[in-house]
Amino acid sequence: MPYSSENDFFIPEVNFENSLFCGTVDFSDSTFENSIIFDNCTFKDSAIFFKTIFKQICSLINSKFEADIYFQEVELFSKIDFSNSKFNDHAVFNNSSFRSLVGFMRCEFNGDLSLSNSKFEDTVDFTKSNFNQELISTDTLFKTVIFIFCSFKDRIDFSNCIFQEESSFSNSMFNKSATFFDAEFKKEINFKHCLFRGDSFWAGIVASKKATFLNSKFMGYSFWDDSLFEADVDMYSCCFNELEMNNAILTKSVNFNNSTFLKSSFENTRFNGPVYFNNTIFIEETIFDKVIFNDYINFENCDFCSETYFLQSLFDNWVYFRDSIFYKKTSFAGSICKEKILIERSDIEHLSLANTNIDHFDFIDCKWGKTKYAPIYDDTYQNIVGINDATLETIYRRLKVKARDRADEMQTSHWHFREKEMQKKQFNLALRCISSDLI
Repeated sequence: MPYSSENDFFIPEVNFENSLFCGTVDFSDSTFENSIIFDNCTFKDSAIFFKTIFKQICSLINSKFEADIYFQEVELFSKIDFSNSKFNDHAVFNNSSFRSLVGFMRCEFNGDLSLSNSKFEDTVDFTKSNFNQELISTDTLFKTVIFIFCSFKDRIDFSNCIFQEESSFSNSMFNKSATFFDAEFKKEINFKHCLFRGDSFWAGIVASKKATFLNSKFMGYSFWDDSLFEADVDMYSCCFNELEMNNAILTKSVNFNNSTFLKSSFENTRFNGPVYFNNTIFIEETIFDKVIFNDYINFENCDFCSETYFLQSLFDNWVYFRDSIFYKKTSFAGSICKEKILIERSDIEHLSLANTNIDHFDFIDCKWGKTKYAPIYDDTYQNIVGINDATLETIYRRLKVKARDRADEMQTSHWHFREKEMQKKQFNLALRCISSDLI
């Protein structure tokens, strides 16, 4: 026979420790005025706590739930602890109010877990828990949430959640998609040393305090469009397979040092604080089109292995490229810099200067090609770029003036030679045209 309480029955202190429940357990519409203990219990059938009120501690430590467990529209005024428990089927904690500590440490969830539309007004701790099926927690309010050293084998969804205090997911592994659409983090968030094997979705998130993703790996698609970071962002030594952070706003410093980007796009994003990309590798196409940089940017010792674009971007402060290599076409066409774009000790054989204001640049000890008097990228690929000899002559003349202003005699000579080559090409073309007319 299933065990069930009478509706609206006030139950005194109860101890079910080490019990075996073979049928359905139903405490719906019950109120526990005192503590209730279910430690080391086994529930063979469903455990139902619908509209149940717990006024004191509820302990279910080291318990085993073979079937569904339902904590729906429950009110808990004191601590509830499921530590070391095993959930073999659906675990539903929807539309409930948890006003004190909630413990799920070292739990194993073999069925899906749902926390949607609930309020956690104190710390909820899932440290070292394993999630073998989906975790859905949409429209949930958390105070402090801890998911450190967790393993998520199926998708998780925290869309539209509010995290009022510090949130930590550090040292966790996400095997499938992780979704945080429109989530709001009011205090610090910590995702350091995480592994995202599947896609991760962060579009529309608001992070009011520091966001840390130190040494995390995003092996799937990572989508951050329209996100807002109101404090520092630390993505030091991260790995991104495909990063899309378009139309985002980052108001403080951003650290991407020692990171690797397979493919990345930051189109229409605004960086209000300093940005660091030192010792970073960009493997495939990199897009910074129409980006606003309000503070200085560092790209020191970077490798740009594929095409890189800073088209129509605005730089309000200094931009530094030191000891970097551009392996494929790189363009700043249409961009504006209010200070200088300093490129020093870098290999810029593939830097395109077409439609670029060269006055914004300073080139110091750069490598323009493999031979003496090597042409610039736009000259080498003139037919592809679609630039004429007169425009190239103007570019070389402006480069010559900049080199002469720095008293760089060798580079001045280099650009003077290239300028005269362009004049010669135009003169020879004019002669051929005249000869053709005479014939």
